[in-house]
Order: sequence, then C-alpha cells, then structure tokens
Amino acid sequence: MTSQIYKYMTAGISLWELIKNRTLKDFILFDGILERKRKYYKRGRSEIKAIKNLDYVLGRTFWDFAQVKSLNPSVNYYSCERSLRREFFDKSWNIDNVKAFSIFVSQCHTPFKGLHILLKAVYILKKDYPDIRVNIAGIDITSTKSLIEKLKIGTYGKFLTSLIKNLKLTENIKFLGTLNADGMAQNLSDSHCFVMPSFIENSPNSLAEAMLVGTPSIASFVGGAPEVIKHGENGYLYNPYEPESLAYYIDKVFNSDELSSSLSINGRLESRGKHVSDGNANNLLKAYKEIIVDYEEK
Repeated sequence: MTSQIYKYMTAGISLWELIKNRTLKDFILFDGILERKRKYYKRGRSEIKAIKNLDYVLGRTFWDFAQVKSLNPSVNYYSCERSLRREFFDKSWNIDNVKAFSIFVSQCHTPFKGLHILLKAVYILKKDYPDIRVNIAGIDITSTKSLIEKLKIGTYGKFLTSLIKNLKLTENIKFLGTLNADGMAQNLSDSHCFVMPSFIENSPNSLAEAMLVGTPSIASFVGGAPEVIKHGENGYLYNPYEPESLAYYIDKVFNSDELSSSLSINGRLESRGKHVSDGNANNLLKAYKEIIVDYEEK
C-alpha cells in the first residue's frame, strides 16, 4: 500500500536531521528522503484510483482488508497467505546453538524499516550487554570505503553513520551483505532474537520466516504483525516510536533461556500452520474459481 507508506517515510526523523544529512547524490539525483516521500505520495494516488475501480482484491491481513474496504466498500476481498521457502522449514532454532546477545534484522535500506530505533534500543542495552551484536542482512548503506560508495551514500545512510558513531556502536553493528534463503535461515537459527522495527508493514515475510525457524521474535505493532504475534506467548509487540520498549523486550529474551525457548516453540507452531504450500494453493485456486463463476453469471 504505497498510499500508506508515504506517511511513514521519515519515520520520526526530524526535518533538521533530514536536511543536515543530505548528500551529493540526493542533490544530483533529487532522490533524498523527502523527494522519495513525494514520489510515494504520487504513486499512492494512482493506487487509490485503481483500488476504487477494482472488483476483486487478494490480501492477507485485517490491515490490508481495512485499507482496501475504506477505499472501495463493495470490493470482493479474498484472503490467501504466502507460502514460504523450504529453507525456513528445514532450519530449527535452539538456545544451545545461538550466538548470545545477537540480534538479526532482515533489512534497513529506508527509514520506515526502523533501524535507527533499534540502534537507540541497543544503546540502552549495551551497558548490560557490552558484546551485543546487530547483524543486518543486505548491503552496507553506511559504507564510504571506496569513492563509488562515497558517491552513492544517501541521506539515511549518512544519518545512520552519524547515529552509530554518536552512540558508540561501531563494534556492535555488522552488515552481512546480500543473503539467499539458506543464508537468511542460517542467520535466524544462529541469532538470539529477531527484531522487525518497521513503521509500516502488511504481512512481513521476514517475521513469518523468523517465527518459522523458531527465532524469538519482537516486532513493532504495525500492519498484520498483531495477527501472527500473540504478545507474550509467541513473541512481543511494541510501539515503533519507542526504543525504550523495544530494549525492554529484547532484555526479557536475553535474560531467560526458558522464556526464549517457549517463544520459539510457540512461534514455530503459529507460523507452520499458515505458510504451507498446499493449503495456500487451494485457497488461491478457490478464489480464482469463485471470480470466474461470478464473471460468468454477470
């Protein structure tokens, strides 16, 4: 829903920080965070227009159902979960095999993914866990080691660089580069917990994959996350604007192997029931059949 994403593009970062951290790339390509927000707004207007003229929509969560129905109350809505890749079924998290006090994050390329909030939470935790480590899938958007990287760095990368330096977290943050499915699953099984700090999501595959592996998961209370995480039973939810709350729940996971193992078992049970290929294929086929019948009757 690009019509919703633009609202969260700046993700609590002040206008002063956005201006102060603009880079040469942003000026030349006119591609800073504020410019991207405007682009999402324009794309969102086209999306809204399209939804208002649709007869059928396929979705996955109460959140996308609410968004679509608010724009087009008469639309026919069908629900179908996504099937996850085999690698996430094959790996299994175990507290005895994890790297203690390690956090895995699936991506951070844009502010609405919320890495800056997680960094502030890690700063709070570091006094009790000096060896805490955040492992981030994807390229290092903060790197300026080469001339090309210096030219390519954008506002958010520069902002994160400054934040990491000011919070003295340089030794606690590691970018893992691009990972395939097996690499993602392996890192999930190696990590003490998974965090999804996004400001907006629908039905995030990254959270479903983490819970399928059994990695204790903490997610912001956004989009469809409350449908898969039962707070305190198979994971934790927190306000995406509150690093203090995020730090609190990470600490709970770090502090208790018994709690972590319980979250792991319950998370796997929740995710395994939703992302099996056969059931989802049947739901998708059912939707197509009903749509065909409806068209034939018209």
